[in-house]
Formats: sequence, structure tokens, C-alpha cells
Amino acid sequence: MMKRFLVWVLMLLFSVGVVAAQGEPALDMENYTLDNGLEVILVRDDSAPTVAVSVLYRVGSADDPEGKSGFAHLFEHVMFQGSAHVEQGQFDQLLELRGGRINAFISNDFTFYYETLPSNQMPLALWLEADRMASLAVTQAALESERSIVFNEYYERVGNSPYGYAIQELFTLPYDYAPYERPVIGDLNDLNSATIETVRDFHETFYVPNNATLAVVGDIDFDVARGYIDDYFGAIPPGENIPERPTFDLAALESDAETRVQMTDTLASQPALMIGYQTPPADHPDYPAIELLSRILAQGNSSRLNVNVVDQGEALVATAFSSANQGPSLFGVYMLPNFGGDLADLEAAYTRELNDIVENGVGADELERAINQIRSSRVLELETALSLALTVQEANYYYGDPLAFYDTLDAFETVTSADVQRVAVEYLAPERAHVIEVVSGEAEAAEELPDPIFSDDPSEVVAYDFVIAQDTPPEPLEQSTFTMPDITVETLDNGLEVIVVVQPLVPIISLSMYMVGGEAASPPDKAGIASTTGYLLTRGTESMSAQALAATIESGGGSISGGASNDALNVGVFGLREQTDLAFELLGDMVLTPAFSEDEVALVVEQNVSGLENDLDNADFVASRTFTRTLYSGHPYGNVETLAGTQSLTRDDVAAFYASQAHPENAFLIVSGDITAARALEMAETTFGSWEGVGDFTPTVFPEVEESDGLQIILVDRPDSSQAEIRIGALTPQGLDGQYAARVMTTILGQGFSSRLFEVVREEYGYAYSIFSTVNFPADQGRFLVSLGSANDTAVDAIRQTLSEIERIREEAVASDELEIARQGMAGRFALQLESYSDYVGALAAYKLRGQEFDTLAQYPSFVSDVSAEDVQAAAETYIAYDNLLVVVVGSADALLEDLETLGDVTVVEVE
Repeated sequence: MMKRFLVWVLMLLFSVGVVAAQGEPALDMENYTLDNGLEVILVRDDSAPTVAVSVLYRVGSADDPEGKSGFAHLFEHVMFQGSAHVEQGQFDQLLELRGGRINAFISNDFTFYYETLPSNQMPLALWLEADRMASLAVTQAALESERSIVFNEYYERVGNSPYGYAIQELFTLPYDYAPYERPVIGDLNDLNSATIETVRDFHETFYVPNNATLAVVGDIDFDVARGYIDDYFGAIPPGENIPERPTFDLAALESDAETRVQMTDTLASQPALMIGYQTPPADHPDYPAIELLSRILAQGNSSRLNVNVVDQGEALVATAFSSANQGPSLFGVYMLPNFGGDLADLEAAYTRELNDIVENGVGADELERAINQIRSSRVLELETALSLALTVQEANYYYGDPLAFYDTLDAFETVTSADVQRVAVEYLAPERAHVIEVVSGEAEAAEELPDPIFSDDPSEVVAYDFVIAQDTPPEPLEQSTFTMPDITVETLDNGLEVIVVVQPLVPIISLSMYMVGGEAASPPDKAGIASTTGYLLTRGTESMSAQALAATIESGGGSISGGASNDALNVGVFGLREQTDLAFELLGDMVLTPAFSEDEVALVVEQNVSGLENDLDNADFVASRTFTRTLYSGHPYGNVETLAGTQSLTRDDVAAFYASQAHPENAFLIVSGDITAARALEMAETTFGSWEGVGDFTPTVFPEVEESDGLQIILVDRPDSSQAEIRIGALTPQGLDGQYAARVMTTILGQGFSSRLFEVVREEYGYAYSIFSTVNFPADQGRFLVSLGSANDTAVDAIRQTLSEIERIREEAVASDELEIARQGMAGRFALQLESYSDYVGALAAYKLRGQEFDTLAQYPSFVSDVSAEDVQAAAETYIAYDNLLVVVVGSADALLEDLETLGDVTVVEVE
């Protein structure tokens, strides 16, 4: 639970725009510039028949017009609204029909647009990017639609999230450089002041070829790619007088006194401590030492703050990060106390660890461990076409050379312990700290969030100064063949099934042990014990402490992990190829001789209690938790952790539960990476061949679930919410019959930018920032689910519109074009979904747990391609129990109850 909360915190932190890192091995690359100033980066990697096309525009929130913070972010949304040759909504449809994925993000410095597609669809992505660069259809209707969506995004990420305002402050307060002092997501009042004229001026000023870099990465032919790029982009006129940002002198920006701010958060039940420091730009000679300092101080299980603060029970979360910028960068610290903890004690613990580095430096082993962790992360960043595209784009942006990530790796290797100590002294000095204390309580003056403004006359007239010559989507190239990795499956004499996935192109080793049962095998009054047990497997063995385990694997750039899903307890080891022997040794130690020490169990229980207390502040968590336990009432999938149950866990409980699960005939091991099947099987036999379970294993028996009768609406009252978090769904039939039709159905309904829910609820009405539908196929009873968030004044309309779309897909046959977009898109995305080693391991584990044969994985494209319109409608009728839907809403009862009652009877409950 504590780890889950940390993941949510990190997602929230990095959604503000923290820049990603660079990479490793040699690249087959070309880099050139067109006459109009467009820089082009081509990288060939034919390991999979996929391609990533990305355009980085050198414009970010730092370039927002005066008095219009968030304008560049708003414009990022508008860029998907159509162009001279692409009608509104077609951008998404054209790509998804051909198996593509699209998105964008914005930082202080730049805006990054990307498509990932089957490699034969490269011409389409290039044509679409060129068309919107040359002739974006900037209409009043498009502006107002996207402004409404950005408002919902603000509610979701900032206004309705515990610590949301404080995190926004963390990413702005430390800067003395004006362009970075405003939040990337913007101010809602500023966004309301945006006009159609300023939007068009913004496009004409910044979205020009000489302010952009195009990268095409993946299974490509350089000559072919150059031809399309010349045809589509070559004639686009360059821009003139692109504004330059203010210069800055880092020395002049140094603070001479600590800044301290206290913020009251009505949505957070626990305090938080955040500290920010302004540091040098990404290309400054000191930056590598600063990034290593952040890792040594507070990244990884063997970091200073984790070992000396979190592991000692002084904090629930203690992490640090270094966010690189072209201007001054940011060093951030984020800490949460265990439940009932004190911020002064938390800050004292942080200061103690930082001062130790300032006074005594860091050890050679710590420094080597941090460098190897960076090496490892860089390897994974080159694994997929998209991550490789981002890597070369960022290297080119920050250092002027797409291959500069080689130089950055060399720079890390040359950092000394003295360098780390020096940057800690210089840049993390007390007088440079910006301390944010978040306390719980009622704010003296709660912020009134405005509503988006709509025009009486949303004019659709658009005039283009230039359009590209190609006026229709191009034909695809010849498709490359997708070769599935080799899979070998053997069963050891003791019953352990070993699944080997040979992936020699990635220099890593991944070991994942699954024990069937998971949370479904947990006693109802001890819900969460499976996840706790899985995590405790990483917290010490009979021969190694938790800290020794972490330090041993992280020293070479690897990591360990443990946890549980509904259907399996799992523990794994990841490492670079040279750590193969060590990976097997550590996994064997964790699986065969776990310690489950009294001290570790007590620490993890305390962390889990604190983590649950913090999770219950989060509307998204509460909505999913309430939906799950209500839908699955009386079924093991509905058991959720409680404070009382978590607090009651003992060392004996954990040991007994593990003994009930740890049987080789109940387990399977997936070995993936640069290893031969023969060696993997030999090492598995050596490590686990003598493994015997304790006692008899009893498989989990699933009871029948009693379905609800009629529409059920539950409102979880969460006062001060600016948004309602919504879940709508129902139980689905057991088994795998009809699964492919059900997957196509939910794709049409609510997966992707061209889905019905996205097009109607988000784009047409602006009711939600994110909305999606899923259907799952676990070992037992599945469920259909729609998830969304909507502002208080539109929440009930959003629910009503969602119910209407659910009813429509049940009662009306889908149109042939919709069906084709879904089928071809799903088949086309097949290779993209298996592009990384972790994707493939996850797919195999899911197939194994639900009893599906591995050979059907390769048949997925043909299965979905065979689904008919009749199949889709039948699946909707079967998998969506419309008359028995469960609707869960988490939000303010004062704002929502009256309107919600127009849908049916409402049960109001309090947040736990």
C-alpha cells in the first residue's frame, strides 16, 4: 500500500513537466536540416515493426504571453482539433484506424507531440504533423472545447488532489527566473482570457519549421523517410522574429535567505514537507553531480533517506528528484510522515542526512551504485521507438546534438565523491532552500475556481496562408513482419513451470516469480496480506537484510520488487545482463528463505496504515475502492484493506500466509532477456529444483457473486471537492468466451481518442479531461468499467451522457467505419503492446493466470479482425448489465446530491 501511494505521488509530481533522461548503445542515425530550418533526426531500429514520429517545438510554458499563464498548455490541446486537410476528430481516427497511438506533453521549455504506429504507416504520421504545422484549424469552437477540458484537467490534477496546490508551488516557487515562475498547467482566470486571435498568433509565431525538430525513429528506410519529409515539410515557410526568452545569470539568481511557506490543504488529512532548490541548467558542468546527488540522497531502496529515514519509521515517503531545464533547473524533495508524524521531525531527519553529505561526502560504493542505476535506466530508455525518440530529441534540445546522451553518460562516469559533496554544499545550502509546509485543515480563504467562458458566436471561419500540396492521407508502405520472441516452457520435477522468453537485443535479465492465489486467497479480515507479504519478500532473507538486498542489486543497476494482484503473489529481480547469476541468487534467496522479521513486519504494517490513511484522501482511490468492494460484495475480489485489518497483521500471519502460497506446483517463473533457454532452464533448476512447499496447497475457491437488482448509485461525500470522481460498471460473465468481441466493444465505446465516450463526453461537451472504458478477464469474475472525472456542475450531465452511450452500444449495431477503426487499430497496435520486455512478461503472466494458451497470443490480431458488428452488439448485451449498473460518485454531497437524485435513488456514505 505504501508503495502504491508513492507511485501516485510521483505521477502527480512528474505530471507537472519533469524532463526525462537520456540513453546508451550505438545508434544508426542521420541528422540534417531542411532549407526552411526544420531539423530532422532519423534513427533506424528494426527490432520491431514499429515507428515513432515526434515533433518537438521549442516553446513551453516559459513562452506564455504576458498575463496568460497556461496558454502554451492550452494550445497543446488545440493542436489536435484539425487542419486544412483533416477535419476535427479525424486526426485521432486516421491514426487509430491504422494501429497508431498519439499524445503530447508540455514542459517549461518545449512541447512534444508524438505518434507511435506500425512502421508501414510512417507516411501518415508525417503527413498529419506537416498538415497541422502548416495549417492548423484554429476555431472558436475548438478553443472553447479544449479550454473546458483543460479546466477539468486542472480540477483533477490540482484543485481536487491532496497536495495538488503545494506540488504546483514546488515547481514554481524556487525560481527567480520569471518564465519559470508560472505553473505549466496555468491559471484558470488567465485561460479564460485567451482569445482566438492570440491562439492564431501563437501558432504563427512558434509553430514554424525553424522552431521545431522532427524525429522519425524505428523500423525505417532513411531514403524513403527523407523523401516523405521533403515532400510534406520542405515547402512550409519558416517563421520570422521568434521571440527569445530572457537571459539569466545563475550567480545573480542565488538566494541569500531561506524561503518558508505554509499552505493549508483541506483535502489532505496528513501534513507534507516539500523543499525546492534552484540549480544550474541541464548543460552546466555541475548538473551530472546534482543528479547523482538526488539518487544517492533519495532514489532507490538503498538511498540515504530510504535506509536512514523511511526504513527507520521516520517517514512514509522520502524522495528527491532533479528536473532539468534549459534555464535554471530544480532540485526537489518530497516527504510525508507516517500517520500522526510531525513536520519538524521530518525536516530534522532530512537535514541530518543532507548535512552528513555536506560534512563527510559520499562513499565510493554509493557513487558507483548511483551511476549504475543511471546506466540501467538509459538502457531501458532505448528499448522502444518512442522512448528512443524522446531521448534523441531531449539530447538535441539541451545539448545541441542528438547523440549527446553518450557525452552525458561519460560525464556521470567522471563525477567524483568530492564533486557530489561540493554541489551539495553549493546548491543545497540552507539559504537557497524554499520550504513548503502543508498542513491539514480549513483554509482561511478557499480558492473559488472559475467556470470556463463560452462565446455566443463560435465562428468556424478559418483562412490559411499556406497549405501543403498533399491533400489526402498517403498510402501505407509495405508492412514488415513482426517476429514474436522465442518462448520455451518446461516444468521442473517439483512442479515449478519455467517460461523463458529470449530477447537478445536488450542487454537485461528479468526474473518474475508468480504464486497463484494473491489477494483472492487472503482471509477477508486480513485483506491486503498478499501485497504485504509480497513486499516483505524484498525486506530481508535469512542471510541478508532489506538494506543489503537493495544495495547488492542496485550496485549493478538492478532492482527488486514484490507485491500481489488479485490472482497472484509475485516477486521479481531486474538487472543488466552481467547480473544474471546474481539475479537468480537473490530471487532464490527471497523465495526460499524469507526472514519476515518482527521488526520489518512492524515497520511495513505502520507504513501500510499511513499509506492507507493518505490514499483515502485521494478521490480516485476512494472511487475505485468503493466500486470494487460494492460490486464484488461477498467475493474475494471485493476484499479491500481496512485500517483495523492492516493494523492486526502479525509476523505469524504473514509467515502462515506465505507458507500457504509458496508451493512450486502452484508457481511459475518467467525468465526474460538476453539469455538462452538452455542456460535459463539450467539456472532455474539449480536455484529452485529442490524447492518444496510446506504442507498441502489448497487452491482458491471462488464463490458465486450475487448481482445487484436495478441501478445502484452510491455517493461518497467528500466535502471541498471541486470535481466528482465517477465509476460506472457491472459484473461480466466468467470465462473467456466472447472476450475478443468484448474487447472490440469497449475499444469502440471508450478506449482511445476516437472512441465514443472520448468524442462525446470529452470533446463535444467538455465534461471530462480523461474518460475510458475497460473490460477485464481475471482468473474468476470479470467486470466492465467506465472511469471519469467531471467538474461538480457537469458531473451528473457527464454520467447521463455516459449512460446514454452505454445504452446506445447495447441497442444499436455499430457502424462499419467505427468497427473498422477499432479492429484495424487493435490489430495494428499488437506489436506496440509487446515492444518492451516488461510488456511481454506482463502479457504472458496474464495469459497464464486466466488459463489461456500462450500460442493464442500471436493470434490476437486475427481474432479481433474476425469480430463482426453483430458480435460487438452481442458482447455489449452480455458484458454490460445495463439494468444492474453500479454508479459510484466521490464528491461534495452539497454540490451533487440534488442533481444526482434525478438519475435514481442515491445512497450517501462518508469517506472512511
